[in-house]
Amino acid sequence: MKTDKVAIILGTGPGLGRALALKFSNEGYKVALVSRTKSKLEKIEKEIESLGGEAFIATADITNEKEIKVAFN
Repeated sequence: MKTDKVAIILGTGPGLGRALALKFSNEGYKVALVSRTKSKLEKIEKEIESLGGEAFIATADITNEKEIKVAFN
């Protein structure tokens, strides 16, 4: 699916963050997932991709400015 729309979800977890990621992906957005725990992000990324969506992951603590800058570069 080709789109210019991107949704960035900070603090993505298995509850609300996952639900939002799936919703945006279903709406045709590429989804960027950011959280401290890579393994949780990878599960959501695989789920989105298995449904035909496109997801990207970055690990970062959203309270740490340096980590957020690295995540978005």
